Amino acid sequence: MVGEYDVLIKGGKLYMQGYGTSKTGNGFGDIKVNVTASTFKVENWAGDDKIWPHDTMYGAYKMGDGQQQLFDFLEMAISDKPITTLEDGLDNTYLIGFNC
Repeated sequence: MVGEYDVLIKGGKLYMQGYGTSKTGNGFGDIKVNVTASTFKVENWAGDDKIWPHDTMYGAYKMGDGQQQLFDFLEMAISDKPITTLEDGLDNTYLIGFNC
């Protein structure tokens, strides 16, 4: 997964859309978040294999305050196997983003 990815979590779903020089695909699935452990699991994934080629996605995340608290900063790692830390996702997919 190389490029820009838009991720939206809303209504119990995770939606993801990818871009390279143009739109590369999209997908979505049912998300369950463990806020205490900062982990999540996405099941019933449907979408383009360029976005995620597996039926299930596991992840870990870390939220933080951005510069001058103008935005939320997100680090997110995803894997096809259960992970519990961001470092566990370094061999898979690691995303960094923000929300204004």
